[in-house]
Amino acid sequence: MEKPLILKAMAPIPAKRLNPSFEIEGDEHVLVTQFMSAIPVPVLKNPVTNLSASHDEIVSALDMAFHGF
Repeated sequence: MEKPLILKAMAPIPAKRLNPSFEIEGDEHVLVTQFMSAIPVPVLKNPVTNLSASHDEIVSALDMAFHGF
């Protein structure tokens, strides 16, 4: 499942838990959880960062999207 990260300047007004933000390569990006989708693995490119340290924030955003809490 792909969870889109977009530049904060291009993102919709973020909802605090649904749309956590992360600094990637010096730029602020927002996780736009509500835009997530399934895509084929071959479409994915090389990773540019690892957000595993933000696991709890990302899971919280998914909980908000799927369960409303």
